[in-house]
Amino acid sequence: MRNLITSLIAGVLTFLFIACSEENSTVFPVEGSVENISSSLQEISSSSSVTSFSSNSETFLWKEFLWIYTGQADTVLTRFSDNTSEIVPAGRFHMIKDSPLSPKERNLLNELEIFDYEVGKDQNKFVILFTTKYDVKKMLLDSLVEGFFNTININEIREKTVNIKPSVIHEDSTVALWIFCWPDIELEKCHNIIDECSGKDLEMFDDEGFIANVPVSSLSCLGKNKDVKDLMIKPEEFALSIKSEDFQLR
Repeated sequence: MRNLITSLIAGVLTFLFIACSEENSTVFPVEGSVENISSSLQEISSSSSVTSFSSNSETFLWKEFLWIYTGQADTVLTRFSDNTSEIVPAGRFHMIKDSPLSPKERNLLNELEIFDYEVGKDQNKFVILFTTKYDVKKMLLDSLVEGFFNTININEIREKTVNIKPSVIHEDSTVALWIFCWPDIELEKCHNIIDECSGKDLEMFDDEGFIANVPVSSLSCLGKNKDVKDLMIKPEEFALSIKSEDFQLR
C-alpha cells in the first residue's frame, strides 16, 4: 500500500510542479520540495547506473531521492572492510544486506535491542530500517548477519523543509500536510506530536500517517521533531472523506 501511495504522491507532485512552476515559492524551515522531487524523478528515469549494480557488488549507489530521510547526499557506498573502529551511533539507521534478514538474525539483533521496522530492495540488495538503543560496532553486525554490506545513518537532527507556494496557504494561515512519523513511532504518539505543533482537523491517512492543517508558523515545530519522517503538501485533488473518529489509534 505504501508503494502505491508513494507512486501516487510522486505523480501528483510532478503534475503540480508543471502547473505551478511560474508561481513564486517561499521556503519555510520546517525536504522534499516539488521541484526537487520532480527533478529527481527525471534523473532516475534517465539514469541506468542503478541497474548496473549486482547483489555481490562491492559498491552500492545510495540515492538520496530513494532514501531521502537520511539527510545524506547521493554517494557510492563500499562494502564494510572489517574496520574495528567503525560504529553505528544510537538511533535509526539503514542496513544494506545481500540477503533477506532471517528469523535467527532478527532474534540475535533483538537481544541487543536492535530492531527492524521496514525493508526495501534496491540494486538487488535489501535495505532495512533499524533502530538501536546503544552505539554498536559494525564488526558486531557483520558477525551476526549473513551478507552484511554496510550501514548508513539517518540524520535525526536534520530539519525537514517544505516549499510553500502562496496558492496552498489557507485564509487562516494554515497549510494542509501529509505527515508521516517513523515506523517505530506509534500512531497515537504521532498524533500527539502533530497536536503539540498546533495541527488541527487531523485525519488518519492509510493507517500510516495523518492529514492535518498546520499553521505556517508551526511548520518548524514538525520539521525539527526527530520522530517525524516526512512532510508533504496535500494536493487539493486528493481531499479525502475520512473522519478521524472512524479510526481507533493504536
